[in-house]
Amino acid sequence: MNNTGSVGGSTLDLAFSYIESDSGTNPTDKTADETAAMIEVNTLQYDGNDLLSSVSDGNLNSYKDIQDLQNTDLSGQSGIDALANKSFQIAVILRANTGSEFQADGITITMTFTLNQ
Repeated sequence: MNNTGSVGGSTLDLAFSYIESDSGTNPTDKTADETAAMIEVNTLQYDGNDLLSSVSDGNLNSYKDIQDLQNTDLSGQSGIDALANKSFQIAVILRANTGSEFQADGITITMTFTLNQ
């Protein structure tokens, strides 16, 4: 991530959200929450720091997923100086046990980054 401005940011807030975005009809219509819970987050790092350890398994499915990210407060991360950059990495995978009842079900995921002065 790059701060192309002339003022440094003191903190960075990260927020994740999603909405249902199905590609077609399916007799078994899964909700956005059910779909988000099948997308496991394997990596979540900012500036070399592991943020995944800050994410709680709120839906108690034994792994961290997109639904958990939406329900986690990741505000107050270290800021970015003016004209500087920091790395951000996220890696996700669709769980192998995702059944055919999820066909045509999808979500649009939004990541919001707010750099505060």
